[in-house]
Amino acid sequence: MTTEQLQTLLLQAGIKPTQQRMLILDYLHKNRTHPNSEQIYQDLREAEKGLSRATVYNTVSIFKEKGLIKILDTGDEFAHYDIALDEHGHFQCLDCGRIWNIDLGDLGGPNGYTLPDGFLSVENLVLIKGYCPDCRSKHEPPLKSES
Repeated sequence: MTTEQLQTLLLQAGIKPTQQRMLILDYLHKNRTHPNSEQIYQDLREAEKGLSRATVYNTVSIFKEKGLIKILDTGDEFAHYDIALDEHGHFQCLDCGRIWNIDLGDLGGPNGYTLPDGFLSVENLVLIKGYCPDCRSKHEPPLKSES
């Protein structure tokens, strides 16, 4: 994203567009890998010498509060951040830990779910855990050869 686009996004959300906030927002747009605060800090500290862990934690907290990102709880000790605000699910590899967005399709259709009468859904949190294509072969039993 351009500097102007980053500034506009922050201003529209009511956030003062500082250099560090724009750096973190740009990082999240470029790295849709659902990073946690420590990953963001580690990846950006060389590019921005004055960047502190506290700044990263505070910035993602502001982004969440203002609706620029979602927090993804995968059950591990870290909150992961998702810049994609559309309805989607997630797949997390149990081996490498990477997280992918997955299309949920039509949740109200025949392959989705239907809520009981009277219920109102405001957010869908779908997390599927398993093995990605790169890690899958390490966890599948070998095929038995026929004699």
